Amino acid sequence: MALRLLRRDCVCQHPLVSNLERISWDKPRSKTEQHVDFPTLKEWSAPNLVRRLLALNADLFSKTHTSERHFLFLVTSNFDRPASVPAWASFHNHLDRFIAKHNLTSFDLAGFRTHVAKAHHVQAGSIKAAQERLNHVQESTTSRYTQLADRAIDHDQVMIGFQGRLVREARGELPRWKKEDRHEIPMAHETLFGFSCNDPYEGLAPGSIRGKLCLQFQKCATCPGALIPLDDIRIVGKLLASVRHLEITGARAKKEGWWDRYQAVYESTRVILSKELLPAVPESVRVEAEKFAALTILPYLE
Repeated sequence: MALRLLRRDCVCQHPLVSNLERISWDKPRSKTEQHVDFPTLKEWSAPNLVRRLLALNADLFSKTHTSERHFLFLVTSNFDRPASVPAWASFHNHLDRFIAKHNLTSFDLAGFRTHVAKAHHVQAGSIKAAQERLNHVQESTTSRYTQLADRAIDHDQVMIGFQGRLVREARGELPRWKKEDRHEIPMAHETLFGFSCNDPYEGLAPGSIRGKLCLQFQKCATCPGALIPLDDIRIVGKLLASVRHLEITGARAKKEGWWDRYQAVYESTRVILSKELLPAVPESVRVEAEKFAALTILPYLE
């Protein structure tokens, strides 16, 4: 309902980052201005959709009552009558026809917010991501749209792994874990593109700080702390999925006009994966790893 009243001047440059634009709107219920940031130079970004709509509605501007000329969404059913902002009920009146026209599964407009909240929660593995995207001050507000149960699969996997260790310990297949032994048990941490990190708090990657979680995921391919067992079909599967994902992203970057950023951030990883690491993988391992590659989901890169 708040987006229905978007203003014509809702798009502005991000105050700090030159390659981002911001869309802002008022949300009376929260009593604070809402905003979302979008990359520039993308043909179908929300700011560019706003510009398209401004161009489409240019002829309606002079036919709109002065009290509504500052709004973005304007419609008219008769050019002899003033244009105005569409009523909230009119969206629902046209929704069924829109669904039928595009052969979509039935949905309700209220479901968009819940769907977005769940998607960000599940993909990021934290409800904080959904909270930030929905502009919520309190995490409790976000939990109305996405609950911990939305990550039930992740939680089940953790429990299964823990229960499996208990069983192996009971059978004598593993030594009993003790608190004082926690630093003596090597534990590799999986990174975005399929590498394993010996210690993400070591500060080995350029730009990382010792004692703080390393966020330099795009530098794993050249980091001395990276572990790359090329006989592990699960890891090789993710490496295969990563190089294909980077190739698709590179093609998209050229089309959308952000190739320089792609080349600076991601291209070195793609080159090392495709020309140095994957050619060294035995064919028998690669065949089995393809099964894991098909199941790997990587985030949308920008």
